[in-house]
Amino acid sequence: MADNILTESFTGSDVTQNTWIFGRAGNSLDPFLTARSGSAPVGGLPGGATAIDANGSGALRLTNNEQFQSTFVIYDQPINRASGLSINFDLYSYGGTGADGISFFLIDGSANPTTAGAVGGSLGYSSRSVDPIGDGIVGGYIGVAFDEFGNFSAPEYGSGGPGVSPDSVAIRGSQATNYKYLIGTTVPSGTSIDNPGSGATRDNSKRNVQIDITPQGLVSVQMDLNNNNVFDDNEKLITNFDVTAASANNAALPQTFKFGFSAATGGSTNFHEINNFSTNTLTGSYIPLVNFATTNVNTVPENGNLTITAQLDRPTSSEVSVPLTLSGTAVNGVDYNIPTSITFAPNQQTASVTLTPVDNTGLAPNKTVAIALGTPINAQLSPQNNSFTVTILDNDDPSLLGSFNFENQLRVLVNRGNDLVNLLFDNQYYLNNNPDVATAVANGQYSSGLQHFQQVGQFEGRDPSVIFNNSLYLSQNPDVTAAVANGQVRSGFEHFVNFGFKSYEHRDLRMLSFDEGYYLAQNQDVFAAVKAGGFDSGFEHYLLFGQKEGRNPSLEFNEAFYLANNPDVNSAVTQSGFQSGFDHYVRFGIFEGRNPISTFNNSQYLSTNSDVTASVTQGNFLRSGTEHAVRYGKYEGRAFLPQVFDEQYYLTQNPDVASAVAQDTLTGGLDHYTLYGQREGRRPSTSYDENFYLTRYLDVASAVAQGVFKSGFEHFILFGRAESRLGVG
Repeated sequence: MADNILTESFTGSDVTQNTWIFGRAGNSLDPFLTARSGSAPVGGLPGGATAIDANGSGALRLTNNEQFQSTFVIYDQPINRASGLSINFDLYSYGGTGADGISFFLIDGSANPTTAGAVGGSLGYSSRSVDPIGDGIVGGYIGVAFDEFGNFSAPEYGSGGPGVSPDSVAIRGSQATNYKYLIGTTVPSGTSIDNPGSGATRDNSKRNVQIDITPQGLVSVQMDLNNNNVFDDNEKLITNFDVTAASANNAALPQTFKFGFSAATGGSTNFHEINNFSTNTLTGSYIPLVNFATTNVNTVPENGNLTITAQLDRPTSSEVSVPLTLSGTAVNGVDYNIPTSITFAPNQQTASVTLTPVDNTGLAPNKTVAIALGTPINAQLSPQNNSFTVTILDNDDPSLLGSFNFENQLRVLVNRGNDLVNLLFDNQYYLNNNPDVATAVANGQYSSGLQHFQQVGQFEGRDPSVIFNNSLYLSQNPDVTAAVANGQVRSGFEHFVNFGFKSYEHRDLRMLSFDEGYYLAQNQDVFAAVKAGGFDSGFEHYLLFGQKEGRNPSLEFNEAFYLANNPDVNSAVTQSGFQSGFDHYVRFGIFEGRNPISTFNNSQYLSTNSDVTASVTQGNFLRSGTEHAVRYGKYEGRAFLPQVFDEQYYLTQNPDVASAVAQDTLTGGLDHYTLYGQREGRRPSTSYDENFYLTRYLDVASAVAQGVFKSGFEHFILFGRAESRLGVG
């Protein structure tokens, strides 16, 4: 027994289902309902300036009897071809000079045309290679033409064809074949498709059409030309033509179709209308299509939930079950919970499941869930809206991580007993970038690249690794450049080790703008690579790869913001003048007063810090407010995020330490804290609480008790921040 898919009379002032799209080519009028006036509702069809017919007595007019018109309407809902299609409608071509015709077409269910095919003999379906040249309809699979003038069969209106064939029914193939001519026949002698002339009306021009398409692709076309309400033998114009054959489309039927009508006029004209349309399955019950009801909700907060609804295009008496395929950076059962299938009860057209994120105990990167419908039971997948991606938004404040620059990261490691030069040196990098040294090592003059660097290379200005760039260091610090020129120090590296780092001078702006813990927390792939020994640090990865990939080095610099707000830099990066926006920033942008993030403004910083303005104006080493903020301001609480170790806070809270620093007994508060203060229970800042950290993370407390770490703070800096643990409640 056949199932009805759609019945639409087009006789009223509106359509019964608002799932239509329409369009036109060139200067054509839009198609319209003759019983409607005014514009189209969403998903509906428009009317004319005024209604031509009474409600219930109208038609869908595709063209007026005007020259060079081309329009289309499409039922914008994919339908399953698994049970075949049986289409019936009344067609009217009348009242003009006899051209061109109407086509019923099928397009791939995933296609979304916005314009009709070409005018004239193309009938709004196929392409046209003669003036006015035009394209065919996007996604076309077959167009069945009711061609009054006969040009649809001419080779200029697609690919191939026997030539002009008036009063013919013809089929052209898919867009992939350039709308190849497949088959055609003229109507019986003494009959015609249209009824031209001024005396013609809709009432005396009716032609009923039946088109059948089997699931295998056999097409039959019948047309009642004598209006006896029967398809006589000579009105069975095309019978079981295989549109999938190698000689035809040479392609299987798409799993789903959309259907529509188009019509066109050329130099000759007619009114072209249809009404009383219905389509049913040809063989057996309709197999419903399933898709997501909406795919435009793409975020869910970590402390929220998201209802995901699937829908069937037709209800069915059977239960439908659809598995969900889940992928992405988030893991079901760990980062969120969701059932792994959606079930429709019999005759239920929508069904829902809920995605509930797991609210984690610390900062974490946003994670994605890619959700796709699997192979259904008792239904089939729609080609549209069957997958989408949701981002789970972490609801913890990133500022809770605080800020901790890479120079201070090195300081923690040095105070654990590591040698600074060894931390900054990469033997393979050094040999690769200094072939003379590689030769000397190979010849036994030096035991390693490190020996050469310690004895010679560091004083020659050679770079020990990608982590330290001697020429960049000198360009960032003109006084050091002068000192090298005067022979006071031999290289930027020598200055950094003996003064810049040791004396807390905040000299290396790359290090000061990079936050190791933040970077690893936001890039778990890099964190895994560092733990596996693929990189010595996140900083190394960032300089080699991350900056080119658009990753952010810290919460104090945003690559996308910087490029968007500095088009000259964006252009230079595109042209390979810089590796990234960050590369420009540490070389020039800081000194030019460019803003690294949306919440920092160089001009505002200067206006609220008159001492900085005075220093910049006088040329006292500082060149911009941005430079002051990076070197000093963020440690003074003037800019950016709170510091995990706050030098001012620590010295204020610990006058004995402040006195030792003032007397040069200690070089800085962080040295005191990492060597003594963390064991003495002193607090490094308001952004870290040792008692909170050890109470919250018992595994860390155990490791500290066993002597693996000197304190929870040490773990927090070396691992905890990368693991998105919180240092304060």
